[in-house]
Amino acid sequence: MYTWVGLPEVQQTLGRLYAEYGGEGFPSARQALLRAIGADSSRGLVPISAIEQLANLEARQAERLSEPGPAQDLKTAPRLANDAIARLTSLITLASPKPHGAQDVLCADMPPNLERLAILASAYKRKAIILSRASETWKKVAAQLALSRNTYALGEGSPETITDWNPYGAINRLQLDALLGDAPAAETQFEQCEKAARARFAQSYDFFDAIMPADTAVARWLHDSAASVDAESLAGLTRGYRDALCGLGSTRRQIDSVMSQLGILAELLECRAAKKDRERARLLKELAAALQAREKKG
Repeated sequence: MYTWVGLPEVQQTLGRLYAEYGGEGFPSARQALLRAIGADSSRGLVPISAIEQLANLEARQAERLSEPGPAQDLKTAPRLANDAIARLTSLITLASPKPHGAQDVLCADMPPNLERLAILASAYKRKAIILSRASETWKKVAAQLALSRNTYALGEGSPETITDWNPYGAINRLQLDALLGDAPAAETQFEQCEKAARARFAQSYDFFDAIMPADTAVARWLHDSAASVDAESLAGLTRGYRDALCGLGSTRRQIDSVMSQLGILAELLECRAAKKDRERARLLKELAAALQAREKKG
């Protein structure tokens, strides 16, 4: 018998509320979501998305704990990342027609759950940056990025098969293709992503739909081995984000998300340490700093 605050659906709502406080709210958010998921589900008021929320929360907190500084915790961070990946892969396996025989959850014989796959791909990417910050080799980091890339690819879909196609997965996959040294993407892929993002924004006015053309420009720049790393390139990429944000309402958390992803790409380039990688990493960090300066002015 629950008091009202102990009801599973209330615990889920509290978990989402605590999560808005970032790292400070993580312990309470995680505890609340675990209670919501673990409680009696016979009333059917806690959706499966609560598991996805918990896993996404754990992956984000894992990446926060790996950030350099006095609060860095490279023991807890990989454990939390593994927890997130385990929850998501188990959830995908559970939804498979043959869960007992699944050798690879990414090959499950079922229509892909795009949102779930995007969260799993993000968790793999965050594990990669954790390994990088722990001074692991590029080979080990790249192995996690390959898992992330393949998961994004499985869940990215296409405008030919999905109405109102969201290019988020494709853009992330393109960025990781560049990091993993895959063949440069065709210009048509970038144009397809930009067109879809702008079409979505015209209907949604959503922050992340607005940002995706600028993220696509970063992917294009990463793929171009001849692209410059000078002030002109920085100005061009910065202009893309500023144009996207012009007249658009945004929260600090949304801007932080964009800057965080640029920072992660920069750190991964530094870890790879191929030709011009350090210069490219420096430019991405300067791009993130320019966005931060804009936010302070605004």
